[in-house]
Amino acid sequence: MQRQLVGLRQPGQVSRWCRQQGMGRGLYRQLVPHGSHAPAQGFRTMILPRSAFLPTTTLPCLHILPRLARANWPTHLATRRSLGFGPRAAPLERATFASVAMTGTKLVYQLNETLRSYSTRVASVRPFSKLALEDRALFKSFADDDVVVVTEETIFYAQGGGQPFDTGFMTSAPANFQVLAVRSSVASPGQVLHLGRHLEGALAQGDAVEQHIDSKRRDDNSRLHTGGHVVALAVRKHLLNGAVDDASHKDLVELGASHYPDSAYVNFQGTIEALHEDAIQAQVDAYIDAALPVKVYYWSEEELRSRCAAVPDAVAIQDKDGGLTRAVDIEGAGAYPCGGTHVKDTRLVGKVKVKKISRSKGCSRVSYTVEHP
Repeated sequence: MQRQLVGLRQPGQVSRWCRQQGMGRGLYRQLVPHGSHAPAQGFRTMILPRSAFLPTTTLPCLHILPRLARANWPTHLATRRSLGFGPRAAPLERATFASVAMTGTKLVYQLNETLRSYSTRVASVRPFSKLALEDRALFKSFADDDVVVVTEETIFYAQGGGQPFDTGFMTSAPANFQVLAVRSSVASPGQVLHLGRHLEGALAQGDAVEQHIDSKRRDDNSRLHTGGHVVALAVRKHLLNGAVDDASHKDLVELGASHYPDSAYVNFQGTIEALHEDAIQAQVDAYIDAALPVKVYYWSEEELRSRCAAVPDAVAIQDKDGGLTRAVDIEGAGAYPCGGTHVKDTRLVGKVKVKKISRSKGCSRVSYTVEHP
């Protein structure tokens, strides 16, 4: 597996790297003691997977996309940094070496988004402090007594593609474990890390557990995610599919997105003028009112490119051994490659309001909000 060898020699370099990767201040202090102006001893070189330096938001939902190869369930699809808003990491020195293959967690929610509880078994339980550095960096807040549980299968959505993680509980006969955050492992690609704490007893490897996700949080996140697809497709319909006779929009391309309650938007490469806001809103309303079915498919590369509204270069398609890529199709509007969760039809999204269109350095951002139906 390709990995990057990063030479971080000064505390300032470590600080900038932490900010770029979205780390919390607490983890930075583990790297460089407060007030230190000496080189970061013990962190002169840090070996991290390439995926640690990738954004979690590309297209409306190009996070870690699943792939199906023969009888195997999907675990990981590499993405690369795309254009968009926000800081970029500095060029990094690279090194290549072999790594041990790890068994992945089966993403049950990828095949059945309606499940709110599910029975599975515990694959491992570790104190948070025992995680690899790059995996600890995924979590912005944690307590000393927090632990990380990996299960054979999961219905918990791992943060990615601009969609927040699920929360909830895992219960067994003797234990009750509260899940506070869920991320996909960087150190062990394919594993899903459930960070939380024991409220009763303690889970152990091999235990049978019942997973329960917070239904309201999942429903809200799914509405926001589908809403983001609706907004992106409305922009495409208005500016790229003949509604506007203006060649200046012919190179408009979806870049990245966020589907968070307090920060929902879709980024585009190209300029979208504010004068189009009302027309885009009208198209969004039409898609919502039509109650268009939202369907999940697994397509080959040829099918993906012929059926999706856009398949940017940020999606690394490796169509071999019968591999298929997950796509979400809003029937009558368009499809995108996507590994996120969605509602069953567009009317269930609720009221989607185009809040603002902003522009910066040749890119445009269409911000939106979603109200409960």
